[in-house]
Amino acid sequence: GKRIEMLVELNPINGNEALIKWPWKVVRYTKDSVLNTYAGESGRGTEVPQYSVDQILQSQAALAINLTLPEMDLLALRSQASIDSRCTETTASVKPCVQDYCLFNLETDPCEIKDLSSTFPSLVGALTHVLGGYRQIMVPPVPNTQDPRALPHNWQNYWAPWADTTGTGMAPPHTPLTSTLVICLLLLLLRSL
Repeated sequence: GKRIEMLVELNPINGNEALIKWPWKVVRYTKDSVLNTYAGESGRGTEVPQYSVDQILQSQAALAINLTLPEMDLLALRSQASIDSRCTETTASVKPCVQDYCLFNLETDPCEIKDLSSTFPSLVGALTHVLGGYRQIMVPPVPNTQDPRALPHNWQNYWAPWADTTGTGMAPPHTPLTSTLVICLLLLLLRSL
């Protein structure tokens, strides 16, 4: 069947929590941040280059998987993958979900603007109960440490596995082909949907 429940975040370190049980999303942040809310439309203005089907079809990823979709099919896929730009309100009008849980109906409010937690408190309780179930079975997170040896500039500007797995003191070499293959696999998955 179709998946209707997804744990978005359950972070015991910072306390952030979010769960989707379609069409509802319950969310709580522990500190107020502009990153917690919708900040407005981007990526659709005149500053964005024109979408080029020819460039897509001639890309390394498309060539690697022998992508031969007709232009109309490619445009239809792009349309299906685009988010509806119904989001017109910005952070100025949004109540932050700090400390208390917010509840959003993603079907009618995909931009998460109108908090319905006070209208449906029992639903908030039911969804936070589901979060509690996840909390009981979760594996504690690994501390967030950063290692400068992992930075992309060390690996031909690609994010790639970098730790020594060969016993030689060096990670296996990574080439753009590795990233191309990952992109190809993602394109194949999209085609099968």
